[in-house]
Amino acid sequence: MMTAMPSAAISGRAAARLATVFPLLRQGWRWGGRFLLLFCWCLTVGVAGADVLTLNNGDELFGRAVSASPQRVVFEVDGRVRTFTATEVLELEFETLRMPPGEDRVEAIQDPLVRRALANMPTERVYPEATRVDVYDEDRYDLNADGTWTHAVRHLFVVLKEAGREAANTTFTYFPDLETWDLEYGRAITPGKAGFLGLVAGSPGTVRYVGDRTIADETDFPTIPLYQKRHTVKFAIPEVGLGTLVEWKYRVARTRADPWRPFCAEKVLRGFEPRQHSRLVVSVPAGRALAYKVEEHGIPVQVEVTAEGDRQVYAFSARDVPALLAEPQQPGLARLAPRVVCALADDWAALAASYAAALAPLREEAMPLPALQTLVARLTRDRSEALAKAREIYCFLGKEFTVVDVPPQAYSFLPHPPAVILEKKQGNLIDLVFLYHTLLTMAGVDHRLLLARDKEGGALASEVPSLAQGDFLAIELPGATAPFDFALPVGDHVGPDVRLPFLQGATGVTIPDGRLVTIPFCHPEEEALRVEAEAEVTVDGTLKVTARERPRGNVQAERRRMKNRTRDEIRVELETNLHEQFPGARLIDFSFENLEDVHQPLLLTYRFEVPDFALKSGDDLLVIPVPIDRQDYSARMVGAPRRQTELAWSTLGRTEHRLTIKLPPGFTLHALPEGVAAGAPGLLYASSFGFAVDTVTFRDLFRRDRDRLAPADYPLYKKLMEERAETSTQWIVVKKK
Repeated sequence: MMTAMPSAAISGRAAARLATVFPLLRQGWRWGGRFLLLFCWCLTVGVAGADVLTLNNGDELFGRAVSASPQRVVFEVDGRVRTFTATEVLELEFETLRMPPGEDRVEAIQDPLVRRALANMPTERVYPEATRVDVYDEDRYDLNADGTWTHAVRHLFVVLKEAGREAANTTFTYFPDLETWDLEYGRAITPGKAGFLGLVAGSPGTVRYVGDRTIADETDFPTIPLYQKRHTVKFAIPEVGLGTLVEWKYRVARTRADPWRPFCAEKVLRGFEPRQHSRLVVSVPAGRALAYKVEEHGIPVQVEVTAEGDRQVYAFSARDVPALLAEPQQPGLARLAPRVVCALADDWAALAASYAAALAPLREEAMPLPALQTLVARLTRDRSEALAKAREIYCFLGKEFTVVDVPPQAYSFLPHPPAVILEKKQGNLIDLVFLYHTLLTMAGVDHRLLLARDKEGGALASEVPSLAQGDFLAIELPGATAPFDFALPVGDHVGPDVRLPFLQGATGVTIPDGRLVTIPFCHPEEEALRVEAEAEVTVDGTLKVTARERPRGNVQAERRRMKNRTRDEIRVELETNLHEQFPGARLIDFSFENLEDVHQPLLLTYRFEVPDFALKSGDDLLVIPVPIDRQDYSARMVGAPRRQTELAWSTLGRTEHRLTIKLPPGFTLHALPEGVAAGAPGLLYASSFGFAVDTVTFRDLFRRDRDRLAPADYPLYKKLMEERAETSTQWIVVKKK
């Protein structure tokens, strides 16, 4: 462990070095002031000192200053003493390093794990696709009987490609009011190289350590004072190159218990780089049991339970885990990789009841406040029906309050008092929903409070009762129909007829009874886009279109974001979209119905034209491409012949097009494309063309009734998407009568 060194406790070596500095100051050397400040700081905050010599050519040398004068610096680097003239030197600094005592050379490191890694370094030949290889990755929690714990992290990896160096810049978080941290060490170990046939000298290898000047301790959410509890520590390991073994170890100690920031460990044992050994270790005190769930997802996870004195130690590990392949439209890592979730054994009902008991005083203290009473009376004055009151309060909160992206794990599961959120006009999804819950209670609306988890982080582990699995609060309205039967207010663009993507498929627990629930997905018709268009083609080949878009669900919510833009800004966006679909298109006009009113369906109407859209073929034929968005119909997401991971969508969905194309005067149909019918498990695409008198009709429907698709079903999905894409390449050929 690193400890602070008192300023009076100066070693003989340090005193000698300090004595060397003072003559330089008296001689007026231009570096002297910096020497004194940095050296004295080094003596008071660290346990391991080192010097950094920066040359005029930009090179940084890490080692020990043997002597310094106005003419030259004698500097020891990797056991070799070198002399530099003053003209070669830009800066000399003393620095505190985070390092184990005595391990300043490769051969001085005796840790068995590091020695084994150096003896059998991963290579690009063995891992040709990897940018790095994670040699060892461990999280260990030692829990105490008083609700405190220590979390130790150790990580080793070998850099194989340039992109792998980025992992040497890393972070961890802690709560200053509850925790302390200690970066024990962080180092880059570059093995030595042997000479060539004994004729060319090799290199001895180097060890470079994190210095305090490369460590930053910063407040999370600096622009949101209401949520400034957690800090992030950032550090960078120097001199990391290809073939470098990077290692760090740090500890975060919870020194004071807080039931609303409870212990719950989750670890994913696979990533997008190969892992040789990944572990989660939890040590539990006597008399306590650990509840855990292991999701293997095709990777064996070994579970060991051993005794260390009167403690039980649970170890979860996976070895030689291959990298996941990043593929389009794949779910979050926690839904693909082996995952372990664990917490101290508890009961959902008891946990929910204790949470409700903690929330009750906050709610009861808020309800008599005049500001809240006046607000409820105003919002519900003309509403007698309970759900009408719920909608009015919902829309008010969405319009007047700003959602801040602060998860409860980064602050607390205990909300702020509702009066504080009312005053600040902002809150996270714990605070805003608790305010909604308080207002509904005051309005006499029957509802249930729900602590839920976003599906992208992996499903809530029902076997591991812990508030820390939750991501947000939501409201269940038993008397409402979908999608308003599960609601949370998140913005003026989201109406009661929208269930946000992260809410669909979320799992959670009701408060106070502890009932486990899964929030259903909305029906495809509730997440739909219907486009109706009337087009005509003139004799000179110009396409003129009047289109009407009728979005529903989250498609509609995204469109409603335009309400906060000027008409000119909206025009620029529509023109950009049209030009992506049809190069040369000109937007003529556009209008919205119910853009501001989230209670009513949204309608967007726009007119545009595309010169030279139809192509002349000879003197009597016109070739008309089907006027649909080729990018929207693209098959670019299914270019690979097969997949390793499943596909995932945040919602179900339905898209429908209805198009009529009036032919130029004096022309009739010559050739019409054929329709397409294709299917995959849970998906359907169908299109059709028709002709009557002087008008071509086109209709198609794309429907998806599931949110996930297994790799085994990918070939059918690929075929469907490719056949759908062909629709956008079809031609309608007309001829003169």
